[in-house]
Amino acid sequence: MTRDRVDSHPRAAIIAAGGQSRRMGRAKALLPLGGRPLLQWVIAAARQAGCDPVFVVGRPAEVWQPPEDVVLLEDRHPGKGPLAALEAGLTASEAPWNLLLACDLPFLSARFLQALFAEAERHRSVRQPGVVVPIDAQQRLQPLSALYHRNLLPLVEEQLLQGALSMGALLDRVRSAEDAWYTAFRGPEVFAPDLFFNVNTPERYAEAQQKLLRAALAEGTPPMQDGR
Repeated sequence: MTRDRVDSHPRAAIIAAGGQSRRMGRAKALLPLGGRPLLQWVIAAARQAGCDPVFVVGRPAEVWQPPEDVVLLEDRHPGKGPLAALEAGLTASEAPWNLLLACDLPFLSARFLQALFAEAERHRSVRQPGVVVPIDAQQRLQPLSALYHRNLLPLVEEQLLQGALSMGALLDRVRSAEDAWYTAFRGPEVFAPDLFFNVNTPERYAEAQQKLLRAALAEGTPPMQDGR
């Protein structure tokens, strides 16, 4: 990637798709929803928010081939969770700001993701790397729908080496660091219904299908039927 390309495309997205989906019982990234895989919903939201490139970390299934506009990255630390996905993405990315997204968030909106980038832009005069993490209506942090500066890579690598794998541990580390900044983002789009709805169990999958069906009926469009 050339310097000009980096400057003209300052946004990237990292989608964590290498988990074992134990609670679902099968690879959730490729579950069909509304006629397309869950993963494709997340890719579409990131693209609409202006992310280029979009990285997918971990092959969701051996038969899956990424679209031409998606970069598939190897999970270099299998079994280490989303922190490992963040490490792989930040290593490959040349964009300053990088979204870390779970692969099972079909109701993410591009407007919300753009609001995260706008919040980061407010801190552009700060030289240290930072994190913009949203807080939902229940006051819970959402680190798998958050924005991370590329210069946090050394801190992420250190956390992996120490075995401190939770995203909460990383956020705590950033909060206490003197050479990094952290902001908890609250905005009107954060409180949109289902924004952070994740599909990680068969029950949640069925619920997501019903939500999409109700939305399609409300809009007067015929719903797509998903295979079982």
